[in-house]
Amino acid sequence: MQPLTLPTACEREPIHVPGCIQPFGALLCVHATRRQVLAAGGVDA
Repeated sequence: MQPLTLPTACEREPIHVPGCIQPFGALLCVHATRRQVLAAGGVDA
């Protein structure tokens, strides 16, 4: 397992760059041990 990124490193991430945000995506919430999808968002089915 890889170490977690410290929140201070995220503050330097250039997320407010015009034209760089993708208009699509999905988010899954998965239980780590059961490998079961608990929630999903941004998925048009």
